[in-house]
Amino acid sequence: MRRYTPAEKGEALKRASEIGVAKTGQELGISIQTLYKWKNEAKENAALSGSIVGNGNVSEALKLLMKDDANAQRVKQLEAENQALKETCSGLKNVLAAIIQEM
Repeated sequence: MRRYTPAEKGEALKRASEIGVAKTGQELGISIQTLYKWKNEAKENAALSGSIVGNGNVSEALKLLMKDDANAQRVKQLEAENQALKETCSGLKNVLAAIIQEM
């Protein structure tokens, strides 16, 4: 079993944040499970240290992963807001249609 250096892991994580885990795994010959494991370990290490430190490549990859997670959360929030707006719009259309019919 091959051992990867922190710099290699950082580069792989950076690449995964750019093109996706599956494609990175295929390009580098690293299993998807291993990449997700490294991603989770990197997040845990960042949380334990309270900040992102260490090798520049690992640090940059961690920053990108954290940004990716923040973006994913923001997308979820916006999707929920969008759904609420669609429901409100639909309700207003129904009210407007009823008012027009009464005229």
